[in-house]
Formats: sequence, structure tokens, C-alpha cells
Amino acid sequence: MVCNMKDGKKMSESKEKQSWVSGKLRATGKAVWNFTPLRLYLWCLFLVYIIECCGRHSLVGGLQFFMMSPLCYIMNAFLVMTPFTVVYMIRKRSLGYVLISFVWLAIGITNGVVLHFRVTPFSTIDFRLVDAALGVMGNYMEIWQMILVGILAVLAVILVVFLIVRIRKYEGKMHYVRNVVVIVLYWFAMYYGMKGLVHAGVFSTVLPNLAYAYKDYGVAYCFTVTGMRNGITKPIDYSELKINDIMAGVNKRFKSEKQGKKEETPNIVFLQLESFFDINHVKEYEFTDNPIPYFTSLKENYSSGYLTVPAFGAGTANTEFEIMTGMNLGFFSPGEYPIKQF
Repeated sequence: MVCNMKDGKKMSESKEKQSWVSGKLRATGKAVWNFTPLRLYLWCLFLVYIIECCGRHSLVGGLQFFMMSPLCYIMNAFLVMTPFTVVYMIRKRSLGYVLISFVWLAIGITNGVVLHFRVTPFSTIDFRLVDAALGVMGNYMEIWQMILVGILAVLAVILVVFLIVRIRKYEGKMHYVRNVVVIVLYWFAMYYGMKGLVHAGVFSTVLPNLAYAYKDYGVAYCFTVTGMRNGITKPIDYSELKINDIMAGVNKRFKSEKQGKKEETPNIVFLQLESFFDINHVKEYEFTDNPIPYFTSLKENYSSGYLTVPAFGAGTANTEFEIMTGMNLGFFSPGEYPIKQF
């Protein structure tokens, strides 16, 4: 009887201890889940997944990106989370969450649609080429498709207005000073963290081929990079006098090199024709007669060869720009079309 009472007491104490531990674990789990930034980051991970699926035209595209570059995937989620931090400065937080989520999803969906018609992904540069895009939209979309896009745009505006009116305000205490400090620290951490990862080779700010870059580094990162730098930065000592001095030096050197030499002015025909290619290079095809004999004769009797270009499959205008001006496209921001923009 005594032994049974002691055993029962021990079992009771053990159950109470287990109950206390499980209660603490549940309380801790609930506290962690109620930690808003954690839930927000989980939502951003999901947004990155959707955005990558749209860009890769696959329901498992986001998973493929995570498996290929887990660190890039994680940092893309932190980057997507960055604008959400501003929401903590307003009372209609739910509205901020919805609008920012809508913007990121719009970028992802637009990128997927754009890649259906061309090789170059959607970037911030496209906003400056809207007039050109509207001019050729009829070549890529049917009338009913353009009407559908217009209807969806109107519905989106109506939805935003409805949310502005209906969503309730946050009724809790607003800790503006604390929130500002946290937001600033987060943005600084993101800036220097991404900068460190660029130096470490995880990311890159030089994106010679946007199609490959979007798949390697993620849509959110590459889209952001294309909007961070535009055009060529004006040199500190740039002036008309400085340019005249440079030109004077070039002319002086040119005259000294030309002395004693007979001046030659060759007739140069400069032709860029992207609709033509040497069909003899097509594999597994043979022709009884050369379909382009004159072009072949030009290659055999005059200077000819291959040309390394900054784009493949798209961005032909940038190739033309480099050839005509001699300027390196690396001077410009990724995704820019200087021949169109400037």
C-alpha cells in the first residue's frame, strides 16, 4: 500500500512536470508565431516562390530556385520584406501589406507574361519604354487580350479603393521612435549585407545577360538592381573646356602620325541586318547549291569573322549601339537600352 502511494505520487509529479513543460512549449510556440516579423518573412518566402514560378513558367520554379541557390532565395525574401517594414509607421497596416504584396505579385506576373513574348525579363527600364511598347503591342497581343488587360487594371484600381475604405486601422499604441530605429537598422543591414554578398560573389551588380541573371540571382534582386543605377555618372571634372583639351590632344597626335603617309579615304558601307544569317551554318542541313554565293564570296575575299556581342536572343539594339558608338554597354545599368533612351 505504501509503495503504491509513493509510486502514484511520483507519477503525479512526473505528469505535472510534463504538463508544465508542454505548457511552456506551447506558450513559447504561440509567442514565436505571434511575432509579426516572423510571419511577415514567411509570407515573403511564399511571395518569392510565386514570383519565381511565374518567371520560370513552372509550378515548381520556386522550388528549383531554392534547390539551386538557397542563399539567394533566402536573401530575395529579405529583399521583398524590405518595403513591408514601412508599414509599421502607419495605422492601416493591413492595407500596406495588401498593396505591397500586390506590387510584388504584379512584378512577378508581368515578368512571366513578358517572357512569353521575348527573352529579356521585365525590368525597371521597361517603364521608360512604355511609349515604344504601346506602339508595338498590337503585334504581340490580340484585341481581346488587350481588352482583358484593361479590365483587370480597372478591377485592380477598384479593389484598392475598396480596401482603402473598408480596412480597419491598427488600434494599438504606435511606437514611432522604436519603429523608425528598427526600420533604419534593417535597411542598413540589408544594404551592407547585400553589398558583402556581392563582394563574396554570391550576387553580382554586373548583369550582362538579364535572362541568365534572373534565373541565377532571382527576380526580386535583379529587378531591384536594374532600378538602382541609370545611365552614366557624370565625371567630377567634366566640362566643355576639358573635352576641348582632350580633342586638341587627339588631333595633335593624329596629325603627327599622319605626316609622311598618303591619306586614304576608303569607302566603308556599314550594314547591320539582324534578319539575315549564314544559313550554311545550320546543322544537319545540306544544300545542292550555295544559297548565298555572293555573301560567301565576300567572306572569302575580304576581311571577315565573328563578333562578340553583349546580348544573345534579345537586346539587339544594344549590340548596334556598341558597334556604332564604340561605347561599352557595361557603363550603363543592367537592362538599359541607350540607343532608345538617350
